[in-house]
Amino acid sequence: MHTSNHMSLGRVWQLLKIDIFLYSKSFISVFLLFAGIVLITSVSHTAQGDIADTVGSYYKLFLFTGIIMVNAVLSKLHKPLIDAHYLLLPASPAEKYMSKLMLTSFIFIIISLLFSVVVSFIAWGINYHMFSISTPIFNPFQTEIIKVIRTFLFAHSLYFFGSIYFRRTALLKTSLSIMSFTIIFSVFIGLGIWLLYGDFLQGLQGNYTLNLSYLKFFGMYNEFTRGVIWPTIRSGFFFGATFFFWILGYIRLKELEVM
Repeated sequence: MHTSNHMSLGRVWQLLKIDIFLYSKSFISVFLLFAGIVLITSVSHTAQGDIADTVGSYYKLFLFTGIIMVNAVLSKLHKPLIDAHYLLLPASPAEKYMSKLMLTSFIFIIISLLFSVVVSFIAWGINYHMFSISTPIFNPFQTEIIKVIRTFLFAHSLYFFGSIYFRRTALLKTSLSIMSFTIIFSVFIGLGIWLLYGDFLQGLQGNYTLNLSYLKFFGMYNEFTRGVIWPTIRSGFFFGATFFFWILGYIRLKELEVM
């Protein structure tokens, strides 16, 4: 097959079908694990008279199973036989990369949302039959799910890059790298705040008779910050960092093809 420098959606679609076939066992294993944990959690909560938090459970399992899926798909690139097959595929590096990216992110999100609805129906049937209690059906269109997807895509970009960058034990090494960076970053931020605003913060601790107008201004500023500024900064950071690590992953993948 002739390949050109520009990306072809047709070739990406062909690669995607190949990847779905190759990693179908990994998908089935991950979603069976997902279903098992959800059903056990739902039944155990219902047996105790509780209603399981479907969004909270989905959030945790979504991150957990998604990261496992990323590692399962990309770890095979570092195995000699699969790596040789991958390098010989008649497609550009960008098309190969896009296929893996779409499979482990957007396609995984769509399938897991639909799967969660099905599993919640099964959980509802089991709980109603055993305890005569109707448990909630998972709603994929609630606003909290958007935040879950945003966080997942950010975590996906980190582990996607880590699974390409590290040849062995990528899941462990990526997790340790994230933890180390978070600790170091938090220490530097804490020191920076203390050096810049230490005297001001100490003054607030020792002065309990603050001006009422200052408190009103501080309250309005706080409300504006929480409602507008921080959400904007947070969303910008998540999307910017996500695309940044996806781009780094592509650069690393091209290096692997040259090596």
